[in-house]
Amino acid sequence: GVEACAQPAGFVGNADDCDDGCADCHDGGTEVCDGLDNDCDHLVDEGVKQTFWFDHDDDGYGQDVVSVEACEAPPHFVADATDCDDEDAVVHPGAYEPCGQADRDCDGVDPAWCESCLDLLDNGEHSGSGLYPIDPSGSGSITSVWCDMSLDGGGWTLVGRSDPITSNPGCAGTDSGTSFGWGASRGAVSDDSVRYSLNAKALGLVFNEVAFGSYTVGKTWGANVYLHTVSGSFLTSYAATHYVVGQPEVLVGSCTPNASGGMFRYIGFTNNTDSFHLRDVDGNGFGLTGGGFRTCYNDCGLGGNLNGQRGMVMVR
Repeated sequence: GVEACAQPAGFVGNADDCDDGCADCHDGGTEVCDGLDNDCDHLVDEGVKQTFWFDHDDDGYGQDVVSVEACEAPPHFVADATDCDDEDAVVHPGAYEPCGQADRDCDGVDPAWCESCLDLLDNGEHSGSGLYPIDPSGSGSITSVWCDMSLDGGGWTLVGRSDPITSNPGCAGTDSGTSFGWGASRGAVSDDSVRYSLNAKALGLVFNEVAFGSYTVGKTWGANVYLHTVSGSFLTSYAATHYVVGQPEVLVGSCTPNASGGMFRYIGFTNNTDSFHLRDVDGNGFGLTGGGFRTCYNDCGLGGNLNGQRGMVMVR
């Protein structure tokens, strides 16, 4: 200090500062979190530190188990302690929840089951073609189905598959079999030795594409596979009548049915319990039966090279 009649520049009339190298540190100063004693009470950062919680999985959310008081978050510590599983980085508040999995967003509620194979595909919840549980109606009633995740991008649900051994079809409309078609249930999806029908109508499957064609073994598509696009109300609106779709799109094979669609021009009659209906003219009968395809024509243009072949129908 100095003694003088007037205050020299750079001098003050008190000696109360605790850190004269810090302009923000003085008696009565405002304490901020900076590692300094701003108010000169001989305490550092009192009352202004923040609580940070250990984040074991580094997903930005911790749990209220291990904490530190600091001005800034140390490595692996965060300001949010609302994680419900700090061992899994995909689980935290606000996390994306795919259908059919456990609670990931920490709201205490498991997400709904996937409603179709396409739903599984879109949510990334599959490991290739195979059996998967779905809930088509969203009611909590789970059904095991076969999902084809390869054909035309995948997401197909198997709804019908004929016997692996076919009978000579001739030009008969059906094979006189029963419990096979859009509204029929038969066999087990895991049993490839017999015909299988899912009963898509009763399950309430929602779709707008139908794939149909031959298969080789198991559930592997064969040489000729076709695609029809239908309305979302197909199963209910065409229960006892035709749906005109015309020429199908070719998904597999070199055969292109004629411009009218040949025996694939009409589908519908979804109440049938003896076949998945396909025909060239207005009227019932023909299509995929439990004994194989009945398309009457043994050619490409009208019969799509499917007559007498074992076959499958899938939807997405």
